[in-house]
Amino acid sequence: MGQAPSEFGRKHISLEEAQSKAGNAALVAARYHRHLNQMSRHVHDDYQVDPQVILGRGSNGAVYLAHGCIDRQQYALKKFPKWNMSEEDLGLLVTEVEIHLALDHPNIVRVHDVYESPYEVSLVMECCTGGELFHHIVAHGPFPEQRTADITRQMLCAIIYLHAHHIVHRDLKPENILFETQDVEAPIKIIDFGFARYWDGQDLMKVCCGAIPYVSPEALSGKGYTNKCDLWSIGIIMFMMIAGCMPFAGDKEEVKQSLKKGQVRWQLLNETLKAWECGDLAHDLLIQLLACNPEERHQASTAIYHPWLIKLNPVAARSPILDDDVLQALQGYAASPKLRRAALQLLTEQLMPEEVRKLRDLFLALDDQTLGTISPKKLTDAITWSKSVLLQCVDPAGVLAALANTPGKQIYYSDFLAATWKAKTSRDEAIRAAFHRMDADKSGKINAADLRNVLGDTFEGTNAEDLLLEADPAGNGELSYESFVRVISQ
Repeated sequence: MGQAPSEFGRKHISLEEAQSKAGNAALVAARYHRHLNQMSRHVHDDYQVDPQVILGRGSNGAVYLAHGCIDRQQYALKKFPKWNMSEEDLGLLVTEVEIHLALDHPNIVRVHDVYESPYEVSLVMECCTGGELFHHIVAHGPFPEQRTADITRQMLCAIIYLHAHHIVHRDLKPENILFETQDVEAPIKIIDFGFARYWDGQDLMKVCCGAIPYVSPEALSGKGYTNKCDLWSIGIIMFMMIAGCMPFAGDKEEVKQSLKKGQVRWQLLNETLKAWECGDLAHDLLIQLLACNPEERHQASTAIYHPWLIKLNPVAARSPILDDDVLQALQGYAASPKLRRAALQLLTEQLMPEEVRKLRDLFLALDDQTLGTISPKKLTDAITWSKSVLLQCVDPAGVLAALANTPGKQIYYSDFLAATWKAKTSRDEAIRAAFHRMDADKSGKINAADLRNVLGDTFEGTNAEDLLLEADPAGNGELSYESFVRVISQ
């Protein structure tokens, strides 16, 4: 559906705009590459694109398979030619990229790199190999109760995070939900932020966007809507997982009329819900998500605590115990030179789903408020409890000083991975890819100019020259690959 230029007016990606919304400004800077001259980094410097393998198609064209030149891992690549875009579409693209660069959540597909030239924008994302939720529904029909609850909860967790950061997705549908891997219990990833926008919570949004079968009644009315449009879409998707089909029948116009009147085909759920252990509770949540009146519809932060989800996804009564490896990694991260911390943040960008699954689950367990972040108090409590059980020497205050270096700062997913990853177990390809990313001028050594190019003028308040000096006091102001490996492995 169309989009109003008044909502999206800028023509160029603003790194500063993306950084202002992100939990980790340096990591945003490291992933954005603007083509200014021959020395600038281009997508083909880092990735090999396979034009014969199309992973999917969106409103802006095909998504291609790409491989990292250094790590040889699979990635998904979208290219957007700017020269043939209308001002309206270009504005949408700018907003999409800025929003996506700032996002940092386990259930939202990760952007690895953005390359912008005067002629095109290339967006490189993690490659989810498990396929679309839509295809799974079409191929297999209704989902089991536990799996339906798991996916619903993950969708709500991602939307709570987005809404807490004043972002409304506005195009949730099964085609925009991918499974990370082909594993039967693989986590989901929300994709495609082409219609997403920042919303101040005050002025109602007016532009109706997204696919009609998933659009909320208030968005169709043209009278204005809030972020609860995303909750309606989750309700539609949940219905499809239960029934194996859409809640509305007919052609486009018939669907619109049924949707406006809330004429949901509830009878299609009866057989499945009767067979479920907690079918009545699932039906109750669905009724609240598909309330025609948005005032009666749940917010995501309320829906996540619905009895059906609590019963099938019990919340831990106390903090999980952090094992020896995690405690040692946290202590090592806190004691590290700042350059090592920056390098670890880039290194964990290269890790595969199976490598981070344990840490991902731990992060979500510590995120007791389901905000997509960990509070300093929660991490302090978990460290204190775990070290008393395992008799480890860990200074919680030092860990927080390294992870949340400004008062009240929440701990984001990428920061947590960097701080808890056991660096000595890293694959050589991942370390080389992190070095390649820091070696901005591709000289084979990392110098102060490289660090400024990749991380910005400072990292954690320290300038590039001092970062190098702190990490390698006996060095000559630059790091070879061998020196970089020593810094990583400290």
